[in-house]
Amino acid sequence: MADPFAHYKDIDFEQMKRVEDAIIKAILPFKDSTDPLLAVLALVRVTRVFLRNGTKDAQRGLLPVLFAYLEGRTQIPGDLNEAGKLWTPGPRGN
Repeated sequence: MADPFAHYKDIDFEQMKRVEDAIIKAILPFKDSTDPLLAVLALVRVTRVFLRNGTKDAQRGLLPVLFAYLEGRTQIPGDLNEAGKLWTPGPRGN
């Protein structure tokens, strides 16, 4: 399987991190008052909205990656190499 992230550049990674940080800041107020699994379900619903805005080919390519990522794997399905930084969250500074 081809790397679904191959066409992304460093600037895309930076934008992804800005979106990630904004989402984290938006949901932090709910951390102590909301069951974490409800928060996960809400994030999956939001993910579905954005995923549906992608092309059908992009959706098909990304879904196996999302499942592998959620399972904690560090390789893109079908690839023997470690995935790049768009895949791996790495240490957080906050």
